[in-house]
Amino acid sequence: ILESLQPSSLQERRQVSFKVCIIGLLLPLLQIWIITQPGLAEMSRVKLYSLLGCPITALGFVLAAPFFLLAVNYIFSPLLAFLLRLPLPFLRSQLDANLWRSSGTVVALSLGLGFYMMILIWSASLLKPFLPGDWLPELFASVAPGGLQESDFDLVKELPGLEAQACLPVYVEQCQLAEDLTGSALRQNVVRQNNVTMMGMPVQEAYGGKQPLLPFEFLSDKQSALQKLASPGNYCLLPSFFAELAGLAVGDSFGLVSPGDPKNIQRYEVAGLIRLNGWHWFSKFSGTRRHYTRTAAIIFCSEQSLRQSFNLQRINYFWSQIKPDFEEKQFMRALQQLADSQAGQSFQVSGKGQAIVGKQSLKLTLKSALHSSIMARTEQILSGMLRMPKLLLWIMSLAVANTALASIRVRRLEIGLMRALGLDRWGLMRLLLAETLLIALSSISLSLAYGLYSGLCSAQMATHIGFFGGMGWNFVVPWSRIWQGSLLMFLVCFVAAIIPALLALRPKPLELIQTE
Repeated sequence: ILESLQPSSLQERRQVSFKVCIIGLLLPLLQIWIITQPGLAEMSRVKLYSLLGCPITALGFVLAAPFFLLAVNYIFSPLLAFLLRLPLPFLRSQLDANLWRSSGTVVALSLGLGFYMMILIWSASLLKPFLPGDWLPELFASVAPGGLQESDFDLVKELPGLEAQACLPVYVEQCQLAEDLTGSALRQNVVRQNNVTMMGMPVQEAYGGKQPLLPFEFLSDKQSALQKLASPGNYCLLPSFFAELAGLAVGDSFGLVSPGDPKNIQRYEVAGLIRLNGWHWFSKFSGTRRHYTRTAAIIFCSEQSLRQSFNLQRINYFWSQIKPDFEEKQFMRALQQLADSQAGQSFQVSGKGQAIVGKQSLKLTLKSALHSSIMARTEQILSGMLRMPKLLLWIMSLAVANTALASIRVRRLEIGLMRALGLDRWGLMRLLLAETLLIALSSISLSLAYGLYSGLCSAQMATHIGFFGGMGWNFVVPWSRIWQGSLLMFLVCFVAAIIPALLALRPKPLELIQTE
């Protein structure tokens, strides 16, 4: 045992570990190659990423565990030696002498914490584009089936709690695509649908001016797009994700089939491209999917264009900002009275002719409610996904206890000699505590590196998948929950190591030497 602490032997152990570590650090690069490889089909890329890239990445970080242990030992052992009043060379030699056993413990602990951090970072990054974007006004209301007369919209602006200057009608129609631009005939998913939702609004008030109701981030020439929208003809603003999915650019056109007349195909030219994060959740709950349960995108145009193209005469939807004193119940009562006052009037039903307004139903979509809804749903999913990593972490705490017991059992002579040479019980306790803290820090470092790398790869991989529209590049690190997991790691390591450490204090030095 004493020979194993000689500098030449320790140097040899470091060389062996670094050879393995270099291989481990290179293996995750395969994941980058899979993500960036041009020309790969979507499903081929997904299969390579999940079946080859992810396991190889995990294996690489496992092989790199000794590197993280040595790096943490080099960086943090001076601080721990100072705080715990231990000689620095003595502390480092103890960890180096048990390098592989400690590395195995680091890997065991990282199985739980690594997956915990990966799930947190991955989910936070994929959640971001689903949160309501800055473009979304605070309130969206639906009046169905008959809606309101155009001349009555001034009464809507007078409803309690609404900002009259930021309240606009929205004409909505869900139309089938004349051409299969999304490839839905071959494979359908969330955005690979054969229809889109068209929204028509006053151009200047909604999209232009200094304070538009919908402050879109334009990815093309904004002024040129607004000029086209305000001119006669069918022009539209296309979300960037749908443009990529459908292979459309500014100046291209596509056909829409009228729900009321399949022979009536209206062609729309792309006037501009916009970023439209958070449209999924809004579309799902706003009641704008009038004819299909799913839709490929929300596309914006002028109200005049949409009304003329699809014979929309009444107002079924409107968007508005709200005042600080807005009360939902009071607003709903006032809106219901206005909607009921339309009874007896006629309205157009797509493909079925005229109908008479009877009892009307209201649907209110608040931006704050959308945010709360998606966060609650995410928390529900995450709690289930994180249950297994947390359980693994607690189970792997046995590895810490086992390592501590094995370390004490193997090092009985060494501990006895140290005690005989003057190391008291409290000094031995400090030594074992320092080793435990270094193992915990190494596990946290390895887990965080794996979580960050996997999160980055997942975020970039999402840009190649059309399963969720508008995903794009999004990378978010929820540091508060990362720290919670790290504190849990310290707690697990401390609890698992304290009992073996206390057991090591009981025997006298002579007993330790004789039993060896």
